[in-house]
Amino acid sequence: MIHDAYQYFKGLFEGAPETSTPEASKGTVLTYQSWRPTFCEKVMVFVHGLGEHSGRYQSLIQAFAHKSMAFYGYDQRGHGRSQGKRGHASGLTLLADDLGKFLKLVSIHENNRPMYLFGHSFGALVCLKYLEDVVRKGRVVPQGVILSNPILKLALEVPIWKQKLAGACAKVWPSLTLHNEVNASHLSHDPAISEEIKKDPLYTQKISAGLYWDMLQTIDSVRQKASEIETPVLFLLGEEDKIIDPRSGEAFFNSLSVSDRTLKKYPTFYHELIHEIGKEKVFNDMIEWIER
Repeated sequence: MIHDAYQYFKGLFEGAPETSTPEASKGTVLTYQSWRPTFCEKVMVFVHGLGEHSGRYQSLIQAFAHKSMAFYGYDQRGHGRSQGKRGHASGLTLLADDLGKFLKLVSIHENNRPMYLFGHSFGALVCLKYLEDVVRKGRVVPQGVILSNPILKLALEVPIWKQKLAGACAKVWPSLTLHNEVNASHLSHDPAISEEIKKDPLYTQKISAGLYWDMLQTIDSVRQKASEIETPVLFLLGEEDKIIDPRSGEAFFNSLSVSDRTLKKYPTFYHELIHEIGKEKVFNDMIEWIER
């Protein structure tokens, strides 16, 4: 339950259009939520991971009670309460454009207060894609970016037949969805987390062939452009993650040229750091980094 220090609001915004054609000039309708203290100095926008939704970040919001931080989160297209086929989007460029529209909305709402961006897993990859073109596209530049176990290489094993099928269908049937191979028990050492997911009607374990294939291409793209990122970055890596390879995250961190970068590693943590046993350490590291 969210602390009573926050005022809650939920709303809708229009995501980026699928194409630039006049027929597709309108974007998909996406849902968002906000938790705002009466006295607000800073803002954090969080981007959820694959299959989940913005309603799963209460522990993060709760950890910042009385820190004068407002929180905004939205359900990515094909997720949660937002429109779109479950687990499908045409690609991460579109998802990064959705993020750009949301950050602009939040920036207006918050009168350009200092804004931090938090991305988890697949959401962290969307954040990195966004940062690729943040200056060129004249986008909102966050004060800092926090990346929690970003997908830069998978640790879980995707069957060969499924990889080949996704590659074949990426162009001819990109919306075909398959199970994402994530074992819910590998999200956290806390067994309550996997039980919650089983009962959560908004959680999906599907990913489309087109989105999976584009995710792999985006991983290559952000690796190649790592040196172009200029925003301060905090990397959070769980070293026992069985879903993404934390070593790839550390290698990416070391390839960054931005001087203001910090890496925090948690030797016994699984994938969802904010839901792990001992998550207070993660929250304390985040607060310390922001309040430097």
